[in-house]
Amino acid sequence: MQHLATHFPEVSLEDGAEFHRVSGGNPRAQADAMESKTSVHEVLQYFGGTRQSSEQIIDQSIRAAIESAKDAHRDAPRDVDRMCECLAALRPMIPIRVLATVAGVPESLVHSFVTDLRRPLLIDGNAVQFRDEPTETWFQQHYKPTGAALTDFLGRVTQLAGQDPYIATSLPDLLLDAGRIEDLVQLALSQAKPEGLFAASSPREEDLERYEIAQHTVQLALKGALRARMNPAVGRLALKAGNLAAGRGRRLELVRQNPDLAAEFLEPSLLEHLIATRALAGEWPGSDLVIEASLLSKASGQQALARNRLRSAVEWTKAWVDRSVLADEESHVRISDIAELAWAYINTDGPQACTAFLARWTPRTIAFDAGIVVARRLAEVGRVDDLQELAGGSKPLKHLQLAVAQASWESDIDLSTQTVRRIITMLKRHKHAIELSKDRSDYFSPTTGLDGIWWIVALGTRFDLLDKAEGIRILDLYLPENIGVTTGPWYRGSTVSALRGFAIRSRLEERDLDADAIAGPDIQRAKEKPHTDSQSLREYRQNVVPLCKWFDLWSSVALGLSVDVATSYQTLAANTMRSYSDYQTPRLLINATARIAVRLLADPSAPRASAELAAWCAENVTFLSRATFTEVIRIAAANPELHGLAIALTHTLGASIELAREESSTLCDDLVALARATYNFDCRECRHHFQQAVETTERAGDDLPVRWRALMKLAESAARLGSSGPARTGCCKLQRVCAPTKMKPIWLSRSRRRVCLTRVKRLRWHPDGEIAELQA
Repeated sequence: MQHLATHFPEVSLEDGAEFHRVSGGNPRAQADAMESKTSVHEVLQYFGGTRQSSEQIIDQSIRAAIESAKDAHRDAPRDVDRMCECLAALRPMIPIRVLATVAGVPESLVHSFVTDLRRPLLIDGNAVQFRDEPTETWFQQHYKPTGAALTDFLGRVTQLAGQDPYIATSLPDLLLDAGRIEDLVQLALSQAKPEGLFAASSPREEDLERYEIAQHTVQLALKGALRARMNPAVGRLALKAGNLAAGRGRRLELVRQNPDLAAEFLEPSLLEHLIATRALAGEWPGSDLVIEASLLSKASGQQALARNRLRSAVEWTKAWVDRSVLADEESHVRISDIAELAWAYINTDGPQACTAFLARWTPRTIAFDAGIVVARRLAEVGRVDDLQELAGGSKPLKHLQLAVAQASWESDIDLSTQTVRRIITMLKRHKHAIELSKDRSDYFSPTTGLDGIWWIVALGTRFDLLDKAEGIRILDLYLPENIGVTTGPWYRGSTVSALRGFAIRSRLEERDLDADAIAGPDIQRAKEKPHTDSQSLREYRQNVVPLCKWFDLWSSVALGLSVDVATSYQTLAANTMRSYSDYQTPRLLINATARIAVRLLADPSAPRASAELAAWCAENVTFLSRATFTEVIRIAAANPELHGLAIALTHTLGASIELAREESSTLCDDLVALARATYNFDCRECRHHFQQAVETTERAGDDLPVRWRALMKLAESAARLGSSGPARTGCCKLQRVCAPTKMKPIWLSRSRRRVCLTRVKRLRWHPDGEIAELQA
């Protein structure tokens, strides 16, 4: 009665009772019956005077809608049938362009068809989907192609599979449903790399989609081959499935750690697939909601869904943390999870909502640990207004303010006078040092965020918001007594951070930085024995002493003091920027010099010497860490005058990573860092390096021991079959697969290792076979 009254308010009780009776009380059937009707009489007449099941009502409703659509398109009734066929055969959420292409109709006809059908279908974004499961089931029962129609349909889809990721993903399911297992297996094994699923002209930016499609294809092919008892194919598919699964784990981890970049660079269809399959779930229930909220918050046109997902994620997170506290168990909710929720808040509801969310957590240091992730992302993409608003508001968080200060230092951003005043006012109120973070994961950088404090003190002095005496008092709260004992030839972040703080303090006292005054106890003891050779003292003089002059110049520029930057820079560069050998290399000096030099060159009064810095970095690429390259590129990319430097060093670092033979996760991290550093310079460059990281996930990583064991078991099985014929050929191929990877069977027992390698060595002389078959 109430349902009928929503369309026809003047309905009588008798009509309402009859409507309930003939519709069986099914809301779905009632909605179909009321669709496009103008009176209660028409609705009741629709049921024909007899009680019908809900299935009959839905069937009658959809048939009538389709016939009406055919009447509206009298010149193309077959086109309507082909569109219904596509709706029945393809996966839900069919892109309009795909539906139009496969059906062979213009996109305008698809829009018109969906409009004419009204209730059964709807258009969400650029995709057609069913309103409910009964409608989808009806189309599959009545329009799913079979026999010759299925052969024709598969022919059309196969021709288009190399051009569209959605169709490429749908094709394996269609082949499996059609029972064409051999074709499905051939598709899965046809290429050794996922790129083969697309035409040769496909852009690299679709790499992640290709890998997902490849894995989906291989999994379905393996399922079909097992059913058909195609044992040789099963073995090859199992190897390939394992390879893709290992890579997929690394790819999913890449998305989990970088949802801001993934949301911007991945296809919407792939994001929907990852979310629908809950592939991003972590260690605790509801962790997938956290990443999904973060992803959707940056995805185009998904703000409403992101807010809904964010609300659920926050409730799950709170409930799981509360439960763990009561049960005295570890919740597995990490700082990274809180950071992703904060990132989603700033994208959906703004900086103040992000601040309010972080204020709910204890200990208070979480606001810094999670806030620094958000602040860095804002700085990397140039959202400086949002960055500064995080430090403001009616109830600012001091730890979040210091996270903003740290991020602004890392990206060399001069915060506004108002923002600096807020943070300075907060620092002045404290008589004791603020505990910034409880994260002690980095042994050589036990206190993160100190560079942000040095930077704020420098900006406050430059803007006349802080007198020198108060600045020195603030610095003394956080500065150590000396730079400690980690002053060897290798670059240490804690050492250089302390040097920056001491340099600012010395300038506030209107004197140069004295290397002897800040030396650690080991250096002081070595100086007391002038006739004894001390390696520590020698390295100190090679690294720290010349660095002090660079920090003197940088601190003068940071404080806004009058100084001839061009002349001083050229003098320091002449003494320091030279070619170094690999004997007693002062790596601390080399890396710190590059990081300071680019900040000096970003100053308007600096000399135009970016080309010289690029050449020097390329000459000493062996001694410069990738983190140093990334920092220099990040600073240069944000300054139009230094774009040439950013381009040159990006090329140098990219080539270095490409030639590296390291564990894939390390290379992925370096490529993602490079991608973030280049975002301000060129979003396309950022996208390129992010896709390189995706491609790198296919390299062997922590799965290498398992992969080796699998190959050795195959070798043992082949060896037991004999030393001639197919068995020997198979062993030879296995040996050829393993040799290029330079894998050593250190995980096998000594006896098994001897048996396997002896068999392989005997077959080295065997002629080359079709190696590509086994490499797949």
